[in-house]
Amino acid sequence: MRGVVAHFVGTMAKRVGPDEDEAAHLVTREAVADVIMPATAER
Repeated sequence: MRGVVAHFVGTMAKRVGPDEDEAAHLVTREAVADVIMPATAER
């Protein structure tokens, strides 16, 4: 889970600039769920 969130924050930081705190606020629960749910369904 931490890896998924870290990936989202890193990706958003690249898009909005180097401020990871600001990028973390752009990562929503829904966005994380949209990635996790299909990945767990594949197992």
